[in-house]
Amino acid sequence: MGQPKLDARADEGNLLVEEFTTRADQLCELLRNLGFARVRADRDHTFSRYRALPPQQQREALENLRAYQNLLEAAILDGVPLASKDHSLAWWALKNFGWRPPSDFFANLTPSDHLEIYDQSHRQVFRPLRLFDFFSYTIEELVTHQWYELFDHEGGSMDDLVERAKALLESTDHSTMLINGEPHWVEEKFSEHRNRINMSVRLAAPLRGFGNTVAGYIVGVNFHDSVING
Repeated sequence: MGQPKLDARADEGNLLVEEFTTRADQLCELLRNLGFARVRADRDHTFSRYRALPPQQQREALENLRAYQNLLEAAILDGVPLASKDHSLAWWALKNFGWRPPSDFFANLTPSDHLEIYDQSHRQVFRPLRLFDFFSYTIEELVTHQWYELFDHEGGSMDDLVERAKALLESTDHSTMLINGEPHWVEEKFSEHRNRINMSVRLAAPLRGFGNTVAGYIVGVNFHDSVING
């Protein structure tokens, strides 16, 4: 009696893996064509981490991958200059999500700021392309982990970032938080090469969506130095 359900679950699992591997390869090719030669879909093209995830986590990881790939492909079709330093891609992404930052966010932004966008679950839904110059994480690793699982932050900077993120989501004050944090080293926890980035968090703000409710938050970071091992 249970065999059809088992077969259905197996079929769904196979379809999830097939779509995930196809999309990861496509996103890898897209990023390489943009000049990010270090990017890889996974470590050995077995996608063993994704295959080992429970079905619900496989669906979530696939949705993360779909969303980022679709965002970049739609931006390209819309003529958005992906390599521009004027934050065009980030603004286009916000418009696509239907989210808006406080009006003073634009006034406080500088050309050296790189923008990261997170949803209410602290899932990174937009990352600056410049990060692919530094990452040795694979696409599989990036979309199957939460952002806070991927990096070790020097000192207590990670705890501070988490508390600030929580405060942004609970904020009733729709204004920009000027952080101007000290530069600190961030190291990849378990990537193949454990690359390091020296960065600082300069500003952050809540993002509001439909009904003026908080939908996520945006963070502006500066990159100062890096140690690239591979």
